[in-house]
Amino acid sequence: MFLFSRSQHRRRNLLSRKSVISFALSAFAFIVLFQEPSQSLARLLSSSSLQQVDLTKFQIDTYPLLDADIPKEEIIEKLKEIYGVVPEGEDFDEASVAISINQMFYMNYDEDVEERQKMEEWLSWFLPNRGVPCYRVPLLKGLPYVCSFEDEEKCIKESGMVDTLLHLLQSKEYKMEGVSLVIQDDFEVTDMHKLRLAANLVPNDWDVIRFDCPLESDNHLPNLNNYVFQTNQGRDIRPFLDRSRVMLLRDDKIEKIADAINVLPRQELDAALSYKKINSYCVNVGIGNRFEIIKPRPVIYTFYSPLHEDSQHDDLIDVWKKEWELVGFESRILTIEDAKKNPFYETMKAEVETVFPTDVYNAYCHYRYLAMANVGGIMTDYDTMPIHYPLEEAKSNSLVNDGKFTSYQWHVPSLISASKEEWQRVAELLINQISKSNSLLKSDMLLLQELGQDPSIDVDFSLASGSRSVFNVIPYIKGEEQKVNCKLLKEMRAIHLSHSLTQRVKDAADKLGFQPEQNRAEFVQMFMNDFREQCLGVTNVMEMQ
Repeated sequence: MFLFSRSQHRRRNLLSRKSVISFALSAFAFIVLFQEPSQSLARLLSSSSLQQVDLTKFQIDTYPLLDADIPKEEIIEKLKEIYGVVPEGEDFDEASVAISINQMFYMNYDEDVEERQKMEEWLSWFLPNRGVPCYRVPLLKGLPYVCSFEDEEKCIKESGMVDTLLHLLQSKEYKMEGVSLVIQDDFEVTDMHKLRLAANLVPNDWDVIRFDCPLESDNHLPNLNNYVFQTNQGRDIRPFLDRSRVMLLRDDKIEKIADAINVLPRQELDAALSYKKINSYCVNVGIGNRFEIIKPRPVIYTFYSPLHEDSQHDDLIDVWKKEWELVGFESRILTIEDAKKNPFYETMKAEVETVFPTDVYNAYCHYRYLAMANVGGIMTDYDTMPIHYPLEEAKSNSLVNDGKFTSYQWHVPSLISASKEEWQRVAELLINQISKSNSLLKSDMLLLQELGQDPSIDVDFSLASGSRSVFNVIPYIKGEEQKVNCKLLKEMRAIHLSHSLTQRVKDAADKLGFQPEQNRAEFVQMFMNDFREQCLGVTNVMEMQ
């Protein structure tokens, strides 16, 4: 599957064991993908299974990658210089010097359904009568430990870009023949004729032609004719300000390109295509626009209805709201009035008031399930704060586990994701469990624990263990004043700073100057500030907005 030269093989042996193992897993993923060609190749405009979204609900910003937009007439004059003077009385034959494009490919992540729909709406207008077939290439996600740089999230994206291009080059399913135009799913070519003309401004030895490459002012790249830059200056050169969004590839150079970019450690796609052995060029004439779909902020809910005048809880709600909005969410607070809108409310109320005639707090804990059943989505306790919550996951159009009731802290409902139907189902199951339970306290938490122990009832606690779950220990390092153990929080999506948890730091009261269990909002805010500064390197919250 992967082709390595001897020098590349030596380079591979220098990698850490973790990198080698990770890359082996990546290779295995490729093998699996090649065994399912029908799923990896998607013919354009036949995607009946494509989830339709209403793009009018999104803000779509469109802008060119370059400030310059070179007129087509200027390109033609330059082509006349290259191909010779046109005899007097004859017209310059543009068609004869415009490169032929045999097929198009666009790369797109499966979860980026908005970008896919926007691309296919454009292509359905752009492609007819051009006779150019177009295919969607699913973008792969790479691995975090196979790159020449340490940024793991960037490595997942960039190594995935390289792996996807390798898959396109090496897979027989795509049948790359002649000249192929490969574009990212956020770029629209506005002038195909200009692109085809401008491609012939490049020397005939080209392997890769990239278009509209934003360059740093001090890029030091050879400028061939004011429009064309020679970009094969070595992988260590970082002349680009953006990824290779539009490129031409030729079938007789596929093996050469694949061999050159298939090296370890992985690099950015721009750098990989700048390898000295690849004849790569960039043509900056302005052939299209990039678009960006501004997706609405994902919504995070909590439930809070004041039982009495208590500024402590009001202050904690303010902290909860601010912290979740800082990381990109829209925060919404549901109340008992939202629960009353649910048709099951009166039934639940009758049962709950039987077991909690005077305990309003525990009664209200049951009602929050009904409030969430009206809206569906993600709910947290208002003492649960974001740590490394994957915002892109929350922005997607689907909930985790296809909307199944999913708790991230076992039976403790500090962070739960579920569809409206699942919230309703579990709300009714909790009430049915009251008569079956042997627990003295019929709290929603203990009843949820009992439901989770019944294999016939489908509630999911599997995401409550390991990474990306809810942390429920205050991670200050013992003996070091306000020193956060960032390693413990490295992959946690949230932390539950519960009342019982803050009670355990009473011994810190003298140092802090206040009682944590009595001033929870102040303590929670202090911890979040310490976490941001020590683990994220953010001292000014405005940097996160």
